[in-house]
Amino acid sequence: MEQEYFPISTLKILYFWARFPALLFPQKNEITDLVYLNLHEKAHGPYGLIAGTTGSGKSETIQSYILSLAVNFHP
Repeated sequence: MEQEYFPISTLKILYFWARFPALLFPQKNEITDLVYLNLHEKAHGPYGLIAGTTGSGKSETIQSYILSLAVNFHP
């Protein structure tokens, strides 16, 4: 399967930055369909743990998470 790439200019960064006033992330949960993680220090907080065996995708998950932060939330 070939990866499809889009230029950064096609992203509507300012739209995304205005859309999310808080650091809320939708997360898939085994028990319910969707839960939200709030990274504000007075909510769930910015700390977490990612665990898994070698080759299970931990680094890919972290990279995707950081990219999502950059696209969806202003600095």
